[in-house]
Amino acid sequence: MTQVRLTPLHQAIRKAFQCIENNQKTWRTVLDECDPLIVSLGNLAEQFLALSKVDLTKTPLNVFPDLEAKLRFKLHHATDTVMCKLNEKLSSLQSVRDSVGSQVPQCFRSRSSFLWTSQS
Repeated sequence: MTQVRLTPLHQAIRKAFQCIENNQKTWRTVLDECDPLIVSLGNLAEQFLALSKVDLTKTPLNVFPDLEAKLRFKLHHATDTVMCKLNEKLSSLQSVRDSVGSQVPQCFRSRSSFLWTSQS
């Protein structure tokens, strides 16, 4: 008799765990996709630092007009591109977080609706 009463709750919990398991795979995949973007961002930061340390007017590159400004522009553009991609990944991670966060309340709703119908 107790076995029958726990079945709907047990099913809700089983479904929640399956959903969480799928979401965990998605979470790991998205995090793995973030690694090369983080490395790229680090490389861009190094390039910004190197550009700020060098005085291009004292190098053979001084023959190129506005070289430093052009390099800074390209670095800013590349940084914006990487940041946009990371923002997309962040949105994916937030979706997974929201999905996982909704699983426990769904189990409690299943439990309370079961208790409500079994008491009637």
